[in-house]
Amino acid sequence: MKPPVANIFALLLFILLPNHAWSGGLAVVTDIAPVHAIVTAITGDTTAPRQLIKGSTSPHDFALRPSDIRKLQTADLIIWVGPLASPGLAKLMAQDDLFARSLRLDSVPNLTTLKLRAPGLFLNGEPQHSVDPHIWLSPANALAWVDAITARLKFADPDNAALFAENAANLSSEITRAQTDVDAMFTEDRLPFVQYHDAFQYFERHFKLIPLGAATTGDQENPALGPMLDLTRALRQAGDFCVVLDRQSARSAAQPLLDLKGARAVVISPLVSDQSGLSYPDFLRSLGQKFADCVTP
Repeated sequence: MKPPVANIFALLLFILLPNHAWSGGLAVVTDIAPVHAIVTAITGDTTAPRQLIKGSTSPHDFALRPSDIRKLQTADLIIWVGPLASPGLAKLMAQDDLFARSLRLDSVPNLTTLKLRAPGLFLNGEPQHSVDPHIWLSPANALAWVDAITARLKFADPDNAALFAENAANLSSEITRAQTDVDAMFTEDRLPFVQYHDAFQYFERHFKLIPLGAATTGDQENPALGPMLDLTRALRQAGDFCVVLDRQSARSAAQPLLDLKGARAVVISPLVSDQSGLSYPDFLRSLGQKFADCVTP
């Protein structure tokens, strides 16, 4: 016996309509944890945004699963950093229907953008042509994103526009307070430091931290011999110094630096993936405290 046409039509509506049609809230998808934290703070209790790239997964290495594609196809609004930060989303997000329902944060006006630095000693190298994709690590960029995200949410869900505006104002105030807190963590007397992977340029620039260099920049996993030799020569003359690792698994490749006399190491994730649910202001404070603990004599 064939099912009634009305039942088939109802089933198709359930499958094809955006999530909010049956959940009662706006269906919002984000890419990485810092963006998710900002969006969640603005939406408040109106909805529960879904985060695609979780845990220790690097956004550079992320590959879409069928369930992820389903989330994107049924979303009312997709908020992501952009193809440089999340290349695994780029091809799908270029489709007209998804592009129309997305906010690409690297295209927000008046952002601070920095060029990738060449590996080795930064005093010796010129910036590369590509843009450093870690733009979420700039508090100034985050404040610009708050305004852009709020405007897009208000357009998508005008019934909650007043709440979005209130939450955004509170979040902007918290980010400003966090900047003051992080500034207070650093003394004028600081140890020199290097990075294994150059992932924190935006944070450093904002808080006036000056690294000697980095073993790798861009997406390369293993350092070249030349940059490592330059760094080890400089650090042998430095006395005590800090080595910033962006992940635990980098310790083996960074061992030539860690074996030098006076080395101290800290692992800092640019996503703080080990601290689920962290707000963006506390994310800044966490980064600042870890840097300060390592570079304070």
